[in-house]
Amino acid sequence: MLETPLATRAEVSAVPFPSPAFERVAREMRPHLVIVDVTYLSEERVRPPMMERFQEYGSVLVFICETGAIWMDDLRTGCSGPLEGHGPDELLALVSVPSLRLVRA
Repeated sequence: MLETPLATRAEVSAVPFPSPAFERVAREMRPHLVIVDVTYLSEERVRPPMMERFQEYGSVLVFICETGAIWMDDLRTGCSGPLEGHGPDELLALVSVPSLRLVRA
């Protein structure tokens, strides 16, 4: 549902969890944003391994539940809480990609 709208503005990979494809993507990419659809999974069982897996990258994790409830964990700042919206604009606003500045030597 979100893959196409996000793909026009960011690099997107959609893989099932758990799976070898997930392990490969988690190992090779340094994601700023990880969106987890827990419709068919238990959030209580999925959230801890996801947090552990992406802690070193400081990713923002978003868990979208079957009920429509959305929970966010910002692993860089340590902030967590519910989200109201989960459209592309709201999700991309969670991620602050640092801008580079030219420094003269």
